[in-house]
Amino acid sequence: MAHPLAKFENVDREDAMREALNALELAGFVVGPEAAHAPRGVMFGSSAPRGWHQLSRSQQLDLHGQMWGGENHATIMLHADAPADATKAFYRLLASVESRRGIAA
Repeated sequence: MAHPLAKFENVDREDAMREALNALELAGFVVGPEAAHAPRGVMFGSSAPRGWHQLSRSQQLDLHGQMWGGENHATIMLHADAPADATKAFYRLLASVESRRGIAA
């Protein structure tokens, strides 16, 4: 099952990334370091993954999700095969983001 994307928009890319990182940390996720032209790895309740380019393809696939930024936004994608506890935490994160925007979850 594909999960919806969590999107954070702001006037500034750095503010959007900071908001996304804060939401992930509050939900119990850890995020790998930034890497040029690559997403950041996301894991639930685990130690932070290494930088994207330092991970083998197999390790990249083992991540629970990915986060990347654009000009004025940050996006979080949970992988379809993420464990149940990660999925529950991600949907709580989505509901929290939607409630702050005034959207019914």
